[in-house]
Amino acid sequence: MESITPSLIFFTLASVCNAIMDIIKYKINKSIFLDLNYKVFAWFMSYYECKNHYFLNMDGWHTFKALMITFLILATITFPNNYLSILGIPYLFILYAIIWGVGFNASYYIIFIKKEFQSEFLNKLGIR
Repeated sequence: MESITPSLIFFTLASVCNAIMDIIKYKINKSIFLDLNYKVFAWFMSYYECKNHYFLNMDGWHTFKALMITFLILATITFPNNYLSILGIPYLFILYAIIWGVGFNASYYIIFIKKEFQSEFLNKLGIR
């Protein structure tokens, strides 16, 4: 019996990439990315400077978008077909929705937001 684990890992990585995209777009000023080397931070911020990017000149947002799509494709490719008959579509939908939510929210609110801003976000979630 094939394992569903690789598919779930790729799906989680896709949700983390999506969280990074949202942080770049909406919360860059409250993120840990401010503490990065200037050149790396400028790569993240280049999303705001120019909307005309090409394949080899991608900013942080577009790079993580490409990674997210790649991880979603890998999650689809590594998904074992025998789970469709065992769990059924509704259960798989719920499982993958939970995995996406946990991966995205843990990344967005806990991992990539600076510690001094975390309580503000966690209060909104009702965690603290």
